Parts: sequence; structure tokens; C-alpha cells
Amino acid sequence: MDRAVDWGFGLSALGWAIAGVIEGQASSLVGLTIIVINGVVGVLFLARRPASRLAPAGECAICVGSVASSVVALSVAPDPAHWPLEAELLFALAGGGAVLSLVALGGSFGVLPALRPMVQRGPYRWVRHPVYLAELTMVLACGLAARSLVAVGPVALAVVLAVVRIIIEERLLVQSQGYDAYQRQVRWRLIPGLW
Repeated sequence: MDRAVDWGFGLSALGWAIAGVIEGQASSLVGLTIIVINGVVGVLFLARRPASRLAPAGECAICVGSVASSVVALSVAPDPAHWPLEAELLFALAGGGAVLSLVALGGSFGVLPALRPMVQRGPYRWVRHPVYLAELTMVLACGLAARSLVAVGPVALAVVLAVVRIIIEERLLVQSQGYDAYQRQVRWRLIPGLW
């Protein structure tokens, strides 16, 4: 059943990537970034290893809210053709960071907190949650592109929910062998020198 769900999500994400290309979204840096991320996520869903343990359902629901808050932040941003250059570049750079982090995760990729083989390569050598750092930077770029106070709410919500998601995830990860040593080696969860 789990593999069928993974295949469903994987093929959906690949479908979104293909649809983005067909619809001409690759003509903007923001659209191209989204296409690449969807493609990578699609492949990772198809290739990922099964989790040995998933977080409790209530905690998983909170984490789904974290993902949804990023989608809301993107929805308050204008059409990518109207983004200011600095917001577009920030989004693309963060998207590149997300892709590098996702590729480093490889078969350990997951959307919900779960125990999977630990990854310490790539950006995971510097912060413990580089995908979330990249995601929040893309959310910030969406807020900058919106140039409106309306964007403050979704950006703030995304930050709060990402912090909660990290706490939930780390409560589960400390149960895996070697994670405590990894925490000592890679001190910062999200932002070096801050948290």
C-alpha cells in the first residue's frame, strides 16, 4: 500500500512538472524552479525507501499544515512574470538549494516525519534541515514578490509551522542510531549561528 501511495504522489509531481513545461511556465525563473523541484520530488517519491516508523497522526497533520502554508505563500505572490528581479533570484537560488538538499536526501526523502536512513552529506553537513531552510527562503521570496502586508501572514505562518515541524521531526529522529552524534557534529537546525 505504501509503495502505491508513493507512486501516486511521485507520478502526480512528475505530471505537474510536465504540465508546467507544456504550459510554458519555464519561461520565468520562478516557474522553471517549480518545474525542477516538482520533477525531483516526483523521482524521489518513486525511489524512496520505506520508513521504519512514522510520527503519530496528529503530528503528521501539523506537518501537512506546514507544507500547505508554503503553497498559500506562493498563492499570494503575483504571476511570476510580475515578480521583482530580487525576489525572483532569491526564489531561484533557494530552489537550487532545495534541489541540492533533496538530491542529497535521495531515498531518505519524505514529506512527513519518519525514521529513514540518516543523511549527513551535501548541505546536511552544515545544517540539519536544509530543505526547510530553502523552503522558507522561497516563502520569503514569495512575500517579497507580493509587496503587500497580506503576505506577512502566510510567511509568518510558514515559519512557525516549519519550526514546529522540525521539533516534531527531531523528537522522532533522536530515536535513530547516531542522530545524537549528528546533532553534536551539526549544531544548527536551520540557520547557522541562530537556531
